[in-house]
Amino acid sequence: MANKGRDGDGVDSISSLPDEILQHILSSLKTATAVKTSTLSKRWRHVWSGTPCLYLVWNGHNFKVDSMNKTLARYTAHKMTSFHLYADNINRSIESPDINRSIEFAMSKNVENMLLDIRYYRYNLPEFLYFSSTIKQLTLSVHNYYSDMKVPTSSVSWTSLKKLSLFCCNFSEECMARILSGSPILERLRLDFCSELKVIDVSKSLSLRTLEATISAAGIQIVAPHIRCLRLKSCLYQCTLVDVSSLTEANLEISVMSTEILTDGFPQVIMQKMVEKLQNVETLTFGPNLLKILSVAELHHLPFPSFKVKDLTLETTISQDVIPGLVTVLENSPQLKKLTVQPKLVNGTVLGKSLDDLLDVHGLIYSDQRWRSEAMVFPKILTWDVEPKHVVSFIKLILKTTKTLEKMVLGLGYYLQGRQVEEFLEMVPMLCQDNNVSISNKFNQRGLVSTTVYQVHSGLILGWRKPCPSFVKCNIGSSWLDANRNCGAAWMVRDHMGQPLVHGRRSYSMVASSVEADLLSFQWAIECLATSHFDAVVFESPSYIAGEAILHPESFPQYGAMLNSIRRQLESFRLWSIAFVRKEGNLCVDAIALSVTRDHRYQSYIGRAGPSWLNQLIQEEAAAATNLD
Repeated sequence: MANKGRDGDGVDSISSLPDEILQHILSSLKTATAVKTSTLSKRWRHVWSGTPCLYLVWNGHNFKVDSMNKTLARYTAHKMTSFHLYADNINRSIESPDINRSIEFAMSKNVENMLLDIRYYRYNLPEFLYFSSTIKQLTLSVHNYYSDMKVPTSSVSWTSLKKLSLFCCNFSEECMARILSGSPILERLRLDFCSELKVIDVSKSLSLRTLEATISAAGIQIVAPHIRCLRLKSCLYQCTLVDVSSLTEANLEISVMSTEILTDGFPQVIMQKMVEKLQNVETLTFGPNLLKILSVAELHHLPFPSFKVKDLTLETTISQDVIPGLVTVLENSPQLKKLTVQPKLVNGTVLGKSLDDLLDVHGLIYSDQRWRSEAMVFPKILTWDVEPKHVVSFIKLILKTTKTLEKMVLGLGYYLQGRQVEEFLEMVPMLCQDNNVSISNKFNQRGLVSTTVYQVHSGLILGWRKPCPSFVKCNIGSSWLDANRNCGAAWMVRDHMGQPLVHGRRSYSMVASSVEADLLSFQWAIECLATSHFDAVVFESPSYIAGEAILHPESFPQYGAMLNSIRRQLESFRLWSIAFVRKEGNLCVDAIALSVTRDHRYQSYIGRAGPSWLNQLIQEEAAAATNLD
């Protein structure tokens, strides 16, 4: 709303801000959106052109060469701090020279932070990109499906580069060596799905301190004697740590896509070729599959190294098949001071049924043959069936096993909701009375518990599920066709009996992808509820990627500004969680969102209860949910 100034000129307070502040605000928007502000008034006509950031989104539907040329011609900032380009040649209307011209323009402005996400058949980065004295942070995601990527045969010169991230870039080992040689002060390197690299050799990069890699091919070797931090995700098991002798921090996650590769030799390879290389690490994180793999190794009585770890994080669920591995790790960590347990379930997780089938093959038929006695305390439960009593037993087991532990941090939001959180916190002093260990849950700045784990529900029970009595549930949905049409966003809040309290619907235009549509729907729902009186909310969506982006924004830099806004708004709630739901549990909200794209209902609104035309379905879902208890 416009606020009249002292002279009654009606100028709004935002327009009266200095250009530098307005440009800082516009920097968080896509450039196409920022350009639209030039139509607001004469005051805004040229503001966007001085922003220190350009964020261009092109695809086959919305790309026009004339529009690109006009945008670049009107850009007047002398210094560009950030340049992001997303180019998806969906119908091959974008030519390589168009992409290269925009990159060259950014480099002429001495850009410092560059992100290129290019999905273009047979595209190769221009040679001039490899010569820059200003780029400090570079992210390349180039989906070149048919040919290897080339670098200049002479040399590479990135003399200011400190952080390099490569995603799906088919650089050969020779090209990679040339890149590293030309980046003398590189401190952080990330390699995701760079399948041409069989040996990751960074032994000559003396400044490199952090290496992150997602391995998707067998037989990879890592030679990194100078790095201090290693974050490794391996989709297959054959990865050899040749030299990581300077490591002080490591994060190891094994994504097992099939139990067929869990042979007798598999745990032994993990134990001897990878885990033993981490013996001197002081800060260590194990991903969700590793404890289960170690449990299998324990059944085969394989040797386990002794760790010097002082700060250990276990990303795991509470289930019978992780207990032997967990006990083994704790028993072999005699210097452990701090333990963080963060429940996590991801694609590729080895489930209990799969392990049972595997152990049957090896003749371990009876329960007492399968797991050590500590595991027998836990029933054969699925992740989503864990109860507070199992959490208590889990904590007691940890306290019994560790002798030097001083602090334990638990991400209990996965298992406890509402009153259960308060009841559990009241039990903490009793659990610690015989131990000098402080136990805490994860807290937000207000000192109140926030659940921050993305939950995957069982497919056995379909339909909408009600929250516990102290929570409300906000289902979120979106409908996206393509970037040239309006997309629909919708949300609805229901109480623990399934009765609708409030709902909303709106449309967005020029949305680049379905993921962006999902995130916009999340953002709008959270903004609306943050201004209401709801303080304990379960946000439920059928978009797994959107939930992961909100909980792990560092993995989705292209949505950085939006994700930062969402996370700030979440601080308004006392308790919150983000949960994945199958389509069958999101029918009402998806129907509301679909009405935007199918029925052209572009009018945005927020209304009480639910829409009358969905009342029968809402009541049927509420009745069915009640019957599940």
